[in-house]
Amino acid sequence: MKKFIFLIFAFFTILNSSAQPDTDKIIYFDSIWKETTKENHFYYRIVKNYHSTHDRYEINDYFKSGKIQMTGHSTEKDRLKEIGEFVFYHENGNKSISSNYDHGMLLGPYVQWYKDGHKKLEGEYLKNDNHAKLEGPFKMINYWNPEHRQLVANGNGYFTETENQISEEGTILNGFPNGEWKGENQKRKISYIENYKNGNLISGVATDSINKKYRYTELVTRPKPRKGIQHFYKYISKNLKIPKEAADVYGQILLNFVVEKNGAVNEFTVLRSLGKLLDEAAMQVIRDYPDWEPGTSRGIYVRFLYSIPINIAPPKK
Repeated sequence: MKKFIFLIFAFFTILNSSAQPDTDKIIYFDSIWKETTKENHFYYRIVKNYHSTHDRYEINDYFKSGKIQMTGHSTEKDRLKEIGEFVFYHENGNKSISSNYDHGMLLGPYVQWYKDGHKKLEGEYLKNDNHAKLEGPFKMINYWNPEHRQLVANGNGYFTETENQISEEGTILNGFPNGEWKGENQKRKISYIENYKNGNLISGVATDSINKKYRYTELVTRPKPRKGIQHFYKYISKNLKIPKEAADVYGQILLNFVVEKNGAVNEFTVLRSLGKLLDEAAMQVIRDYPDWEPGTSRGIYVRFLYSIPINIAPPKK
């Protein structure tokens, strides 16, 4: 089950815009929310009061038309770490999603609406006691199909949905998936059958376009260094080559990169810079790290966005 996890497009570099006040910054995105130029953008984001220091920053996303797409707050200005309520909108102005966050994790009431303004879903993200997972469990309370027929009421019913080439169906019991669930993702060309007990995934089998099967007990696993994150940081500390020209520069570099299906890393983006020389050195040491375990979705390797801070500290006296 996809658990209604909606990625909120985290971690982006911010660009200057002469159309905004000097205290604000703007970035442009393409149709899949990848950073692009103003000429090619589908969306854009404004970070309010970027050049001053705050506990939280107002973030507003817009459609190319200038209509609001999302509004919320982040505890960081160079990447999106959500705090409090976020509201998303359809381009016709109707609400799309209302969600709540605690330090970047969905937590609390969650509501969806169709484009016509009718309510689609009511539920709640519960606290996550397993920090290895992306979000806590989602408890579904009510669900209405596109014809406005209520299929789940007070946490019980039979959920079925087809949207954006993805279909899914199964029983909801006391707010959680239970028993056998079936689904198909035409974009990824996979189908799957999963078994749940009181909301917990017991097992799943995904089948791809050539009828190869993948068995799994977790919906999503993040990429990770095969020898562990501590080994990764020790490698960086030992092998990061500080250019002589930047020997007196200290602070934190924040990087995004993609871990490919085969464990290779590429597509680096500098979110917080300490200058070109140190940025390049940090990217190079990560490129040289030899052994990444790729992330998976329903047991199948997928490309995954990874974010990492690298601290450059002065030598101890």
